[in-house]
Amino acid sequence: MSQIFAVPDEANLDHLMFSDDPVTSAFARWLVLEARPDDWHLVADGWNWDKGEDPLWWIVTRPDCDKATALIIFWGTKPHHYLGLPGWETIDVEEHDLYHAIRARWAAGFYTRSELAFDLAHDGYPIDLAAYRRRFGQDVDAAMPPDMRHLSGRRLISTGFIEGIPARFWEAEEAFDEDDEDA
Repeated sequence: MSQIFAVPDEANLDHLMFSDDPVTSAFARWLVLEARPDDWHLVADGWNWDKGEDPLWWIVTRPDCDKATALIIFWGTKPHHYLGLPGWETIDVEEHDLYHAIRARWAAGFYTRSELAFDLAHDGYPIDLAAYRRRFGQDVDAAMPPDMRHLSGRRLISTGFIEGIPARFWEAEEAFDEDDEDA
């Protein structure tokens, strides 16, 4: 099996599924056992990156991950931050590893589901590509290919998600906390 299709350790959510934190545990179980590609897109669209990248890794390694979902995560890695740095192609930080994994899978045609919309100006991290192109030239299109900037498709509305996690799991935490206070 090709290295780009290997599932990295970060994509294993067992540690989250069995977490002591009720929100994390319930969310991870739902993500793995019940959620579907549209749900994954809503998770990725609202994800709080301070919570770690493991759920995002899991999503982008699914064969039925929508192209638009992969792009939300790809642009969330902020690939433009690495332009101009010596050896930017091999920088060893988690977000950059995620960038490389998505970029390689995209180039290899791994992502085949294409039902959802993505537009860099609307869905991505704000970036002035023209300014980066003036500064870094062809490296911009090599690092952030034009075919990874726009997709036509359905738009999803992310109501009911807080920081990329369905609100019902946060509500369950509140009930759990209230039970602890009553004990």
